[in-house]
Amino acid sequence: MTRSHASCPLYRATLAVVAAAFLAVPVPAQDDATTRARQRQDAKTRFQTLQQKATVSGQDATVPSSDDPQTRFNVVVPPNTTAPNLTTGGPPYQMAAKVMFELLGPDGRPTGFVNPVRHRWQPGERFRMYVESSVPVYVHLFQDYPNTGRPSRPVYPDDRSAASFAPLPPGRLVQLPVDFVMDPDPADETMAVLLVRADHPTYPLNPGANAGGANAGDGLSGAGGTIRGPVGAAVRFAATENAGAVPRFDIVPPLPDVPAICPDREDNAFYVLGTGTEHRFVLTLQKR
Repeated sequence: MTRSHASCPLYRATLAVVAAAFLAVPVPAQDDATTRARQRQDAKTRFQTLQQKATVSGQDATVPSSDDPQTRFNVVVPPNTTAPNLTTGGPPYQMAAKVMFELLGPDGRPTGFVNPVRHRWQPGERFRMYVESSVPVYVHLFQDYPNTGRPSRPVYPDDRSAASFAPLPPGRLVQLPVDFVMDPDPADETMAVLLVRADHPTYPLNPGANAGGANAGDGLSGAGGTIRGPVGAAVRFAATENAGAVPRFDIVPPLPDVPAICPDREDNAFYVLGTGTEHRFVLTLQKR
């Protein structure tokens, strides 16, 4: 898979990940269309509740500072049961997000919203990723080719773009400032998405301070490149967490009768819900 940014040419990157079960939320044995539809509505309701109930204070989530240390956000989720766990008896959720993927045609124009685990990918296919979160979050993506011995590598954010290091503001759908392009490698890939709440006590502050500058381009995706300063601190933090025992999100995928590619972004959206301040989910991208 490669990445491209509006201000940069396409550049090669290999994502790093760990294969995992697709659906983290247990589905009852009597599963049917009604059960899945109800579970999806339950996830949507909890996501919307967290958006409405969580309060955020701190620096503007949309403006990463290049000079001053960033004030750590203060995120408060009321200690109530308005966002109970989808699993009976589980702790209430503290963060949630809606994630979507948009397929792009050879001309770069959108062709529909894609379910990445049902679509059969071809070399060179491009897609965009959108995230709508209940609280401000940092986004990290990793990719891996399972059972090949290749090391995991970070794919997003990238030191060529300061915007990719900024926390996503809550309450609105945000397109990541990087497009993704499938590698020519015919092997299936797995992609891990790590979301970290912007009030996480040990996440490096102001990681984009030296991104997109004179040294941009010899960092994450460059052969033999170095990862330095706050950029390196953020990436090292995420890589360590991704390789460790980071809790998995409860993930509710699109309904099985929804086409792999459809025009309605809501139909192919994934809902992910977590009980802490950092979680991840893993998707398998199958090749033709």
